[in-house]
Amino acid sequence: MIRVEDLAYSYNNGPSLSFPDFEVKADEACLVLGQSGVGKTTLLHLLAGLMTPSNGQIIIGETDISQLSGNRMDRFRGKNVGIIFQKNHFVQSLNVIENLLLTQKLSGVKQDLDYAKNILRQLNIDQYITKSTNDLSEGEKQRVSIARSLVNRPKLILADEPTSALDDGNCQAVYNLLKKQAKEVDAALLIVTHDGRLKDLVEKKVILNKNEVNV
Repeated sequence: MIRVEDLAYSYNNGPSLSFPDFEVKADEACLVLGQSGVGKTTLLHLLAGLMTPSNGQIIIGETDISQLSGNRMDRFRGKNVGIIFQKNHFVQSLNVIENLLLTQKLSGVKQDLDYAKNILRQLNIDQYITKSTNDLSEGEKQRVSIARSLVNRPKLILADEPTSALDDGNCQAVYNLLKKQAKEVDAALLIVTHDGRLKDLVEKKVILNKNEVNV
C-alpha cells in the first residue's frame, strides 16, 4: 500500500507544487488525473523515490521513503516499487529474459528464472523469452515493461501514461492486464495519466488541479 500526507515539492527558481493526501491499498487501483502542467510527472517521480519532497510523507508499506536517500532509497525502490515508464528503457544488448533477471540482480533480489518465465507466460509473451527487445513490436515491449515491473513482487506499481497512444479497445485491455497482474502480486496500482477514457474503468481517483500549483 501507499499513503501520501502533506506532500509538496519546490523547484529551484520554479513553481512550488502541493499534492492532495491519498491512500491506495494493496490490490487497489487508482488514477492520478490532471491536465498538463499540474505536476503529474513530478508526483510520479516523488512516489518512486526519484525525487525528494520538500515537505510531507510518502509511506510505502511501513516505510516512509521521504526519510531515505542515496543507496538506501535505490535498494528500497528496486525491491518494492515497479515502474512502467511511458517510454521503454531496456538494455539493448540483452534479450527479454535477461532484462528481467538483470532487474532482480540490480535490486539485490535473488534471481528467480522460473518466476520471471511465469510472468512472461501470464502476459502471453513467453514465446519471445530469448528474443532481442529491439525486435519486439511496441505492444510486446509494453508487456515486457509490465513484466519487468512485477519481477521483484513490488508493493507498489506505478504506470506512466500506459494508454495514451492506444485505441479504445487496447486502452481497456492494457488496464485490465495491469489490474490483473497487480492482483497477482498483491500490489497497489497507481496510474498517472491524462487519458480520460480510464475514468470509467477505475473508481478511485486523485485529481490534480491548477490551484495546487503555486508560482
